[in-house]
Amino acid sequence: LSGPVGDYPAVHCDALTTIDAKAVLIGDAAHAMAPMLGLGCNSALQDVQVLCGKLVQHDHDWRKALQEYNDERLAQAHAVCELSEHAFPLASKMEKEMIARFILKKLLPGFLSKRMRPMPIEVMTDDTMSFTEMLERCRWWTDRVKASKA
Repeated sequence: LSGPVGDYPAVHCDALTTIDAKAVLIGDAAHAMAPMLGLGCNSALQDVQVLCGKLVQHDHDWRKALQEYNDERLAQAHAVCELSEHAFPLASKMEKEMIARFILKKLLPGFLSKRMRPMPIEVMTDDTMSFTEMLERCRWWTDRVKASKA
């Protein structure tokens, strides 16, 4: 209990499978994230769906399936971790900016608010986008949050 209050574990993996195809990382083991985002179960289910699809595609050849699973999901795992770590600022000035942006989007007419760049929490609710697409749409913000933490 001596650790800092408010820190969440971050998991960054170089691979989601072992070379010998004897182990695979899925869900929080592959990409732990802040619980307030509500994406943990969703991303774990996506992992399972992709892995099952690869097993069927390769007639249950685990080596081929795990390699393709790793190739497809690793970028998504990195993206969701980065979104989780850098969606919410710790710096007071950036927190105020984030709140102001949300208020402005609510007050401005629709055609004007749609011209504002999206905040991570807004795109994370879009189930039609991959995590890498979400990160790219919000990179302008996550890079600023990351820089403010340095």
